[in-house]
Amino acid sequence: MPTETVIAKKILHRDSDDLLLLTIGKFPLLSPKEIALHLKRSSVQLRVRLAQFEELGWLQREEPTKERIIIFKETAHQCPKCKETFHERHQWRSAQTRFAAYYWYLTPEGAKQVPYRVVAWERKGNTVDHDRGLTVFHMFLDMAFGDAISVHQRRDNDMKQAVKVDGKVERFYPDFRFDLNGYRFYVEYTHSDPSSKNGKNDIDRKMERYNELLQDDPKAKVIFLFPKQVDNDRPDVRSFLNRYAEKFPYRWCLATDLESIREFGPKAHIFWCPKDFNQRTYAFSDFAA
Repeated sequence: MPTETVIAKKILHRDSDDLLLLTIGKFPLLSPKEIALHLKRSSVQLRVRLAQFEELGWLQREEPTKERIIIFKETAHQCPKCKETFHERHQWRSAQTRFAAYYWYLTPEGAKQVPYRVVAWERKGNTVDHDRGLTVFHMFLDMAFGDAISVHQRRDNDMKQAVKVDGKVERFYPDFRFDLNGYRFYVEYTHSDPSSKNGKNDIDRKMERYNELLQDDPKAKVIFLFPKQVDNDRPDVRSFLNRYAEKFPYRWCLATDLESIREFGPKAHIFWCPKDFNQRTYAFSDFAA
């Protein structure tokens, strides 16, 4: 087994390495294809470099638990009529599913190699899918707006909020926050069935909190982010809007999904509001300073 010193001698430093490590530190849990998209590099060459940095102990990877992709495999079978096998006319495509690619993140040692401030990602419970959803959203925001956005994540101390709901003070941390065009946007990523307590689920409680926090602030909004627009297995944008349209018909609340972010980009009209989701969509350009 080669030592770290021997491995290090085989890996010559490149100027592009700093940007690669910085990108992984800034956007933990991206797949190689997504990292390549952000850096505008070949994903094939990138995979080689990721494996080398993993050997050095600078990177680690996580397996997805929910994200799967469908692959098709050409399968030859015996025709019951002509009894021929591997006959071209009788090949068929069988759909199979497998997990998506590994997701990469910096180790504490890897974070030391980056000339800018980055924080190594730490897994706390089953947080891979949750943290990854926020990272993908953050990456596309960065690609669309660059330095025009100011981002704060959950670990930042100033993220803590306190509001009074039904006479009781509730303190909570939004999943994500960014400032753009003079507006402040909070983000809540909902990727699994919410838990319930005393007849209210997690989203009910979040909506009540944000109603108290944002109802008198015309320059602040919350975005509820979902994996898909319509999902039979998990909460989705449509069911969310239908559920809260009557109780919270306000424009401080927006909803969208990662599929729309990936396909159209965050600058597009891909945001819906409980107040008027049947009539129109919104884009960030609608909230210009």
